[in-house]
Amino acid sequence: MESYGIHMDGGCWQSGRTRRQTCKRRSQPCTRKLPFGRRCTMETAGNLLQFYCIAKGDGVAGLPRDVSPVLDLTYTNDRAWAVITAVKFYQLLRAQCSRYPYYVLRAGDELCARHDTAGFKRSIFFRTDILAVHKRVYPWSDYEEWSGVCFKDLQELYRATANCQGVVHAVQGAPTLVADKYSVDLVPVGLQPTVLSTEEEARCMAGGLLQGLAAIHEAGFVHRDVRWDNFVCSPEGRRWFLIDLETCARANQQPKDGFQLFGWQSDITLVEGRYTCASDLYQLGLVFNAKCGSLLESEAGKEFLNAILTQPIDQRLSAVELLRHEWLR
Repeated sequence: MESYGIHMDGGCWQSGRTRRQTCKRRSQPCTRKLPFGRRCTMETAGNLLQFYCIAKGDGVAGLPRDVSPVLDLTYTNDRAWAVITAVKFYQLLRAQCSRYPYYVLRAGDELCARHDTAGFKRSIFFRTDILAVHKRVYPWSDYEEWSGVCFKDLQELYRATANCQGVVHAVQGAPTLVADKYSVDLVPVGLQPTVLSTEEEARCMAGGLLQGLAAIHEAGFVHRDVRWDNFVCSPEGRRWFLIDLETCARANQQPKDGFQLFGWQSDITLVEGRYTCASDLYQLGLVFNAKCGSLLESEAGKEFLNAILTQPIDQRLSAVELLRHEWLR
């Protein structure tokens, strides 16, 4: 999918033109194609108006780029072009509405939830100065007691996976713990996935999430909460990654007494009472089968599903080896 910004004439893009030169050169409207991921915006100063686009970047917004000349709204002709451009932007937004998330959390607004039994709170909000999600867990001591997650282990994990695909990253490289409050700024910011409709979309999902698990496993950890709610994807649906690394722990450890996350299969997920890398793969296989199993028409796709659905006690393949499967090539 591609986004479009509207400008009036190629000559108006050149810097150093005077107001008179710009007006003389403005004639027929034309459309300039912009790469996917640019956000349309505008800026006003008194009677002056100019339209911009802002490109997405790696966790931060890019610098605004003008996509129209400076319009002086005291001129009838300029007011007309301002209306035309605004209508074009409206048409663009309408065309993109199917890509929008089902719900929106406004930047700066905090979404907070308290655990029913352990009592700790988790909250998130979108930063207003950079394109990132800020996450908090507090009191951390209560969360650590419930989950068995070690703060220093999380710091190590975030640093180890900082340059890996398929997993969320900490903006500053690692989380912080101050006054028993855990905090981390996370990128990239993705969308909650919608219903998949093709085998190719299923392939993108499986490949991206396996890359994330491979990175976590290579660092010596397991995710332990591999479920649909912890998957996010890029707006175009091509890049997938895992979130909520705060459930990660050292591989092959026995969970704390009473700790069992949603989706774990009794007597199957754990191997001799321990959560292993194969446990992560099996949990991914369960979600993949539920969301994508009916989309697989190729024999290679069906073979991949069987491979990732192997019960943990019998699984002999790693995430890296599954990534080499012919269906994902």
